[in-house]
Amino acid sequence: MQRFQALDPIDREAVLGGGPRVGMSAEALLFLWGTPYYKSGDASRYAHWYYLGSSFDLASSGNQYTGSGTRVDVYLVAGKVVGWVDYAPSDESPGKRFR
Repeated sequence: MQRFQALDPIDREAVLGGGPRVGMSAEALLFLWGTPYYKSGDASRYAHWYYLGSSFDLASSGNQYTGSGTRVDVYLVAGKVVGWVDYAPSDESPGKRFR
């Protein structure tokens, strides 16, 4: 609870609302969608986080570790979300791309 209260008020509002927002902190995104399936980079500088499932599914139930054929790529700069894209991979499985 203390970690949640430490978030910026606008981040707390976004987390409670169930959706990400541009400018949201990496910590708030962790509250919202949980730990990413895969990360590259350093969130305090530049990072790319991968979540399994669609952004709609993530909003209701968090990261879909079992995979649903879709994923969300989230881009962070200086610890803040700068954007995200729902992505339906081609015929290769999501795990192959990350190994």
